[in-house]
Amino acid sequence: NITGKANKKQCELCHYDFKLQSTLKPFHKWKMLKLTPYERKKVICSIAFHLLAVLCVIWSIWVLMDRLIDEANSDDNRLGILDKNRSCLYRVCRRNILYVLSM
Repeated sequence: NITGKANKKQCELCHYDFKLQSTLKPFHKWKMLKLTPYERKKVICSIAFHLLAVLCVIWSIWVLMDRLIDEANSDDNRLGILDKNRSCLYRVCRRNILYVLSM
């Protein structure tokens, strides 16, 4: 279907207006791509790598927020900006961790 790929809304010769509609097939009607074993392996490795990267980012954010709250709660608050009574940063981090835990 060249009209859909060209992103035109009318014929270039007669200027007839097309009425194009696109719909997405349900997942159970999708067909499997014909991939070689090497291509399939590359796709699976790419997906696995990206999932692992997302998990590492989430984990590192979790650890940083947890350490920030521990530092704010400790008696020897070395940073000084983490006073839990006055710090907006402390309240935001605390609220985000409690929100994630409640999910």
